[in-house]
Amino acid sequence: MTPQTACHTLFVDYGYRAREIATPCKIGMSCPGNRQFTPYPRELRAIWDTGATETTITEDLAQKLGLCAINKVMVGGVTGSALCNTYLIALALPNGILIPEIEVADCMGNIGCDILIGMDVIGMGDFAVCNFGGNTTFTFRVPSVSVVDFTRDNEPAFALKPGRNAQCPCGSGKKFKKCCGK
Repeated sequence: MTPQTACHTLFVDYGYRAREIATPCKIGMSCPGNRQFTPYPRELRAIWDTGATETTITEDLAQKLGLCAINKVMVGGVTGSALCNTYLIALALPNGILIPEIEVADCMGNIGCDILIGMDVIGMGDFAVCNFGGNTTFTFRVPSVSVVDFTRDNEPAFALKPGRNAQCPCGSGKKFKKCCGK
């Protein structure tokens, strides 16, 4: 389960404070080695979930795409555990990130997306979410090439105290004196 060797970066600017990290993706039959990736015709909606250990797809999607189950595994979620089928797929993320072979489980019910990207994929690279100025941005880089450490960045926005009547740097839209400067 190794992504392409070239470094690829995915960057999404939502333009607002997002409640979830969602991106488009495509899946196809597993394509290890030199096999060509051929995605299923429909673009899918993926939600990135750091609380999920493994990547899952909906049971409905597995049926619609005619995927063949290769195994069964016990999957735990917020509503309990269930015995689920697993499938071998290729996962294509935006910006050329291709995972040619990954085993995913199916899940029953409406999860608000087609595929839930878990820590098995997230752990292959560097994952960062920023909410500067009330605007969410998301970056994913694979493979991991260096440590991302926000404590080593330049002075944080709050270290340079704004004037009392200046807009608060937290992105609330309020004046600093009525927000973080209390």
